[in-house]
Amino acid sequence: MQRERFKLQFRLGKLPIRQQPLTQLIRKREEVAESLKTLQRKLEEAHIAEAQKLENLRVIEKAKPTLLPISPRPTVVLLLATICGVVLGMGVHR
Repeated sequence: MQRERFKLQFRLGKLPIRQQPLTQLIRKREEVAESLKTLQRKLEEAHIAEAQKLENLRVIEKAKPTLLPISPRPTVVLLLATICGVVLGMGVHR
């Protein structure tokens, strides 16, 4: 009887040691589940934000290419440089 009692006490003493990895796994599973919920919520928010951006867009008029280049215009640049040079030259001369 005494021997059985010691066996049971020994097994009871080992029980917390065996249960510790299980507790760690359960805690880790809960953390992962919470992370998953957070990521799913953020993904849903991103989908909603993207849908809102796309709904606000619409094409008013199709773009048309210009026949002449807008920039650089060498003749305009040369004319402005000449005028500035003349004005500065007259200002420095006086």
